[in-house]
Amino acid sequence: STFSLSISAHAQDFDKKQFADNFTQGRLMTEEQFYDTALSTFLVLNKWQPTNSNVSYQVGYLYLQSATEKTKAIPFLEAAVQNMSKKYIPDEPLEKKAPELALFYLAQAYHLDYRFKEAADLFERYKALIPKKLVEIIKDIEHRIGWCYNGIEFIKTPLKCSIENLGDSINSSYPEYSPVITADETTLMFTSRRKGTGGSDNRTLDGSFYEDVWQSNKLPDGKWGEAHLLSKAINTYEHEATIGLSANGQKLFLYKDDQVNGGIYESDLNGDDWQTPEKIG
Repeated sequence: STFSLSISAHAQDFDKKQFADNFTQGRLMTEEQFYDTALSTFLVLNKWQPTNSNVSYQVGYLYLQSATEKTKAIPFLEAAVQNMSKKYIPDEPLEKKAPELALFYLAQAYHLDYRFKEAADLFERYKALIPKKLVEIIKDIEHRIGWCYNGIEFIKTPLKCSIENLGDSINSSYPEYSPVITADETTLMFTSRRKGTGGSDNRTLDGSFYEDVWQSNKLPDGKWGEAHLLSKAINTYEHEATIGLSANGQKLFLYKDDQVNGGIYESDLNGDDWQTPEKIG
């Protein structure tokens, strides 16, 4: 989808219709998961109406969807929870209050910021608002509260860890993620959105390459060898992404875009060849 925006960062330059139009476009972009563009839109609306709790809520939610700026959600969600409504109207530009769901997202943001006790208290506060018949939602919140108290215990005895880049035999200038590894740590598979199956023209509507599964093997000197594409039995012109690899490296679980809703597939290694993945029932 393509959206055209005409927005200004100066509060005096907007009228109510312009605000409503941009709010609606921001919500549409959020629904379409164009989170970066939606965030830039709502940040402008936040400058126009800094006391609008609904806009603060939208900004906080969108920061939580970001890859590296999740804790920037905190001040916006803290502002949002000061003015919440049980009768919150989604997608209504005139709505200036935030939904009670803002408590849940602020608790998530505190959790990500290692503010575990504050997160647990907010999850408890949100849980008290949930009707008892919504058993699964309450279970999920209780699970998250458990994570918070685990976090409190874990930070009492921190472990010393080091993070090391695996180098350009694995990494490229494009996204790499979802690594899976065999038990003996000699075979690594991961998902990359670099030029792969289908070559330089095989791209999504936003210009990104499709996901493919890549493999690297550990060399005798302990370094990782040059990554290579798995066979065309695994990689097609659509999305394929790693999920899990069995300890012995003989079974690969992956996500495949099957032009329906996508699904989880498994493939077995037969000698040196991966078999055509089959969808798990």
